Amino acid sequence: VQALAEKSYFSNPIRRTSGFDSGRLQMLLAIINKRAGIKTAGYDIYINIVGGIKIKENAADLAICLAIISSITNKLPPKKSLIFGELGLDGGVRPAPFGEKRIKEGNRLGFKNIIAPGTVETLAEAVKLLE
Repeated sequence: VQALAEKSYFSNPIRRTSGFDSGRLQMLLAIINKRAGIKTAGYDIYINIVGGIKIKENAADLAICLAIISSITNKLPPKKSLIFGELGLDGGVRPAPFGEKRIKEGNRLGFKNIIAPGTVETLAEAVKLLE
């Protein structure tokens, strides 16, 4: 997941996605604003899912939000992080299908830090892990 947030010079900031639902992006931006306290209104935001794939499952919510927040704050997730989890409107991180399998595969591939359901309960808690 790649995200770029750049100060907007338009009254209506640009929101562009490649490989991700733009309607879901709008909802995630509202969650970032309300639950993480990070204002996104003044930013043009671009999301790209690398490799030309299209993500349709909600398990990517947490990764996309942290990518956006990282671009705004210039703080990065810890190196070799595996990030997944569905976000509720309350900012809570919900379990994703096959969560244990994802973690097991991530460990096999060399991911050292897991930011997912079970390691964080809310988006605000996950934001504190950015360095």
